[in-house]
Amino acid sequence: MDMAEMYLTDKLARKLGENDSRNEDVDMENESDCESESDDDLKSNKSSRGNLTGFKPNVDALEMLLGAYFAQIEGTLNKLSTNANP
Repeated sequence: MDMAEMYLTDKLARKLGENDSRNEDVDMENESDCESESDDDLKSNKSSRGNLTGFKPNVDALEMLLGAYFAQIEGTLNKLSTNANP
């Protein structure tokens, strides 16, 4: 998992968390209208949306990725500095 994927996963989790609170309000309003839908279906829908809301990034993996990116940036900076001074 790279940093972009971690960021997008976190962004998706936050968006789903915001939508869950809105959806619960709508679900309560629609519950009386949709009596044919079973309680099991409602529970499975809420649990599938709630899986990402508790997302905790892997700090060790993030530190390793940052270390690799900084090492690459430092190497690039050294090359640029060497080429700039003929």
